Amino acid sequence: MGDTTIKVSTTGLKAFAAKLEAFRIDIGTEANNVLTCPPVLPGNNGVPEIQALKTGADAFKDSVREALTTIQTDVGKIKLDLEMAGTKFDEGEDHSLTEAETIELFGEVLGGVTKPTTSTG
Repeated sequence: MGDTTIKVSTTGLKAFAAKLEAFRIDIGTEANNVLTCPPVLPGNNGVPEIQALKTGADAFKDSVREALTTIQTDVGKIKLDLEMAGTKFDEGEDHSLTEAETIELFGEVLGGVTKPTTSTG
């Protein structure tokens, strides 16, 4: 994925979440590809060294697949977190107060001491 700038906005987070999903799928594909690796030195199981090498290679493949699966799961969780953050941004935009509403709210809290003003800013 390299150096990436994430735009902290609803669309920016959705775009990065989509990149993470593609990455997560690629990791899953590679995890499954580990299973299709050809066996080490087929045959000749009677030689202890060859059997030990086969056993070690199988254990290594299992370890790599397990690590890739863990990464895939974690990337999926990060993607969900980003999607939830994007949802919060959406909700925040819908529920944010304008400057006039904020001043009016302060006026109510302060017991009407200040009067609402408008800004042409």
